[in-house]
Amino acid sequence: MASGQGTTHTRRLQLTGGATFTVSIPKEWANFHSLKAKDSLKIDWRPSGAIRITPANESKVKRKEITLAVDKIPVGSLVDHLVAAYIASTDRIKLISKNGFNRNQKSRIKRFLRITTGFEIMDEEENRIELLNLLNIGEMPLQSSLNRMYLQLTSIIRDIVDVLSGEDSSLLIDVEDREREMDAIQLLIQRQVGALLESHKVAVDLHTERRKAIEIANLARTLERMGDHAQQLAELILTTENKPKLDFNEEPLNKLAIWQTSIKALMVNIRTRNPHEIHDARMALKKAQIELSEHEDSLWGGRTSATSVLYKFRLSESIRRLCAYARDMGEILLNIIACENANLK
Repeated sequence: MASGQGTTHTRRLQLTGGATFTVSIPKEWANFHSLKAKDSLKIDWRPSGAIRITPANESKVKRKEITLAVDKIPVGSLVDHLVAAYIASTDRIKLISKNGFNRNQKSRIKRFLRITTGFEIMDEEENRIELLNLLNIGEMPLQSSLNRMYLQLTSIIRDIVDVLSGEDSSLLIDVEDREREMDAIQLLIQRQVGALLESHKVAVDLHTERRKAIEIANLARTLERMGDHAQQLAELILTTENKPKLDFNEEPLNKLAIWQTSIKALMVNIRTRNPHEIHDARMALKKAQIELSEHEDSLWGGRTSATSVLYKFRLSESIRRLCAYARDMGEILLNIIACENANLK
């Protein structure tokens, strides 16, 4: 970080030629950007009323790098440290070890590469491993990433419905891979939004205002959590023997159709912003949540076997949580609409 970066400077306006206001800029800032007299600056008048000044010749975002001393990091948290560096929009990660990397450490580095997008091992020696990001953070539209998450999520639920309807359970064998892709996209969105908040250049490349980007990150997080529950549903179905036969016209399976219809409407409204459609979807999901909760309470009063009751309860609970997170999506969309419609005074 350059000396003085992050501090606030106060400058007085000067009247030049009787018609033009001028203001001086900090010399350290000019030196940091390698500016000299007569260089051009871009001045943007932001919607908030603030003015942003940037060098006119600034063509790319500065690449960030970090060095991690692996010997000083608990092996169990190595992936967490790497993910934190990833989300912080670091482009180069240097891992060093005085004693060399053991098998466990290398395995966790490979796991990090599997659960993220864009990083590859560019150089590897006995005491040093260098990871480099090959993906331009501004080339993947945020909306496209959300759509990919949605498609993976709905494909899992669709296959769950098919298996419960009698199709072969092999449809669900790759659910873990699909959920892992959702996790990777969600981390990519967090990385993009973090970079966008730091750099106006990334915001311009992604065509996204910063407040909206934060809400998009929240949308991605709710989709990722729904992916977790979809995976739990699939695992429950795959691992439960002698599953009780359930009717799609009764609780809890009848709520899957409500969830599918509602989340489709909410995804459409990321673009169309129709408050009435968002409200209708949220109310349908709320009603489904209440009815599923009542259904779960009723399960414990019968004479059905404990295995059957537990299966039905866990099925209902995951569907109810799918509805809850989808309702959260509706609230986030309303936040976006409110932000766009707010008039600054």
